[in-house]
Amino acid sequence: MNSYQVLARKWRPQTFEAVVGQDPITRTLRNALASGRIAHAYLFAGPRGIGKTTTARLLARALLCLARTSPEPCGSCDACRDTATTDVIEIDGASNRGIEEIRTLRENVKYLPTRGRYKVYIIDEVHQLTEAAFNALLKTLEEPPPHVVFILATTDPRDIPATVLSRVQRFDFRPMAPDVLASTLERVLVEEKIPFDPAALPPLVRAASGSLRDALSLLDTAIAYGDGRLEADTAAGLLGTTTPAEVKAYAVALVAYDTGPALEAVDRAAREGEDLHAFIRDAIETLRLALVLKAAPTTRLADLTPTEGNELRTLGEAVSLDEILYILRALLDADQMMRESPHPRVELEIATVRATRRPVPHALDEVLRRVDEAEARLRGAGFAGGAAAPPAPVQQSILDSPLESPRAPGPAAGPTARASRAERPRGATSEPARGSVMPQGAASASAPLRSAGEPMGAPMPASAPPRGPGEPTLSPAPANAAPRGTVEPGAPLASASPRGGDESPGAAASGPPSDLAEAWQRVTEEVNRKRALLGAVLAQVRPAGLERGILTLVLAGNQFHRDRLLEPLNQDILGQAVRRWVTGAERFTIAMEGEADGGPRAHPGVQAAMAEFRGEIVAVRARSPEGDAP
Repeated sequence: MNSYQVLARKWRPQTFEAVVGQDPITRTLRNALASGRIAHAYLFAGPRGIGKTTTARLLARALLCLARTSPEPCGSCDACRDTATTDVIEIDGASNRGIEEIRTLRENVKYLPTRGRYKVYIIDEVHQLTEAAFNALLKTLEEPPPHVVFILATTDPRDIPATVLSRVQRFDFRPMAPDVLASTLERVLVEEKIPFDPAALPPLVRAASGSLRDALSLLDTAIAYGDGRLEADTAAGLLGTTTPAEVKAYAVALVAYDTGPALEAVDRAAREGEDLHAFIRDAIETLRLALVLKAAPTTRLADLTPTEGNELRTLGEAVSLDEILYILRALLDADQMMRESPHPRVELEIATVRATRRPVPHALDEVLRRVDEAEARLRGAGFAGGAAAPPAPVQQSILDSPLESPRAPGPAAGPTARASRAERPRGATSEPARGSVMPQGAASASAPLRSAGEPMGAPMPASAPPRGPGEPTLSPAPANAAPRGTVEPGAPLASASPRGGDESPGAAASGPPSDLAEAWQRVTEEVNRKRALLGAVLAQVRPAGLERGILTLVLAGNQFHRDRLLEPLNQDILGQAVRRWVTGAERFTIAMEGEADGGPRAHPGVQAAMAEFRGEIVAVRARSPEGDAP
């Protein structure tokens, strides 16, 4: 005969005081027993292995005890010592679920108990009774004989009809907390004098899922597997889970952007036949604890030892809360996908790569500091010593190309030439020195320049300023020569040479035009060739100015035109054309008509933010008066 009794039966509570984790329920029943307020029917609901049947048996023993002076049974009277009493009838609802069994029960309840005052019927898994059986039980359950008490136990109270639920006192048993389970297992190991490793208890607790009976059964198996000892490695091997040290190493690799070791941990778990679902759940739990301890450093978690808490705090110190949240979200998504995917390992590896290649978040303080620095640089460039710095010179004409080779200074010009140069508009080409001769076919440098709005093929004015005595007469340009500044569409604009036709072909440098209006015309021509619809929108746009590498475009159209300009593809096409044809332009910004001059868009802080984040201003709203709703 086998005299060994498993731990789940050996450590079954014999008093209400020994019931673990169900204090509200045991307290209510003890008070009812002490005051004599005994109900005729009870319903104990909750998951498996948390004490429903044990509590029902304790209540039945207390009701049958003849010498009870407190809520607890005395344990010494005949009723307490009689383990085969006929006054406690346990019925399995799964195998006695028909209407015939309920009819038999209705016939038997009228008989008085053999000893004591009560006869107790414990119906386990009562939710498996048929609908007809429930209907047959209703009347007896509502008004049983005064000596009968029904105790119904179920793991699924949703399958019980509402007519039955309204006739009983319901008690919902809760799954046990991990710290309660761990302390109970530790107490059992100490009482049984079994050597154990404290690190072996958390895997058993997690595998039990809040059930004390499951935890004791797993503990019994692990002790037998470890040859009378409980070790962390043997417990993990028995459960098919990963040891806590390896799970923690995997979490450390995720946090440290270390893709290789993280994938190696997944590969090792798969090769050794470990449960990948349990592996990812353990990793999620580890990172969850690290998240809690980082968000609330002073929090003390009951299921963690001080050493484990310090290790998890160290794990979270290297990263921000946002990064831990990113990793957790990747693992949670993978956990859900692994349940549905035929390739759970691939889902886990994808989540691992996502977590280790996550974007590095920039702290808000760092971004604000960089914006402040950019604003300070802009203010320093715009205001030197409290006075506005002179704007950079703008090249107004193609004749002033910076690529032309410098000319040797000629003799000093006379008063007439000096006066003529003084009256000449800014940016116009200076007149040749008196006495110098320009090659035939070259245009006169003193000829008036074409205005920015004048057509490219318009004839130059025929009049020329009067020349002094002795100044040579210049030959006019050939009739078939193209007007100065005329460029074939799509061809790069060449810098003009002051020596005209004598300039060798290799000396002319290719580059964008220096005049903003002319350059904008090249931009629109290129855009029209690439995307005609965008070119039509550009008909509503004019350039307002170029400052610090930003070309300001003024839109005279409506919001529709603005939305088209802000489309990513259109922005790429227009940006490429602007950088190709507008000298010094790195990017462009769009302002509606009337917003280009001044206003919030010209504020240094706004400009700094736009430059830092490479953004665009979509709308400018007036600030609401104080006290008004936005």
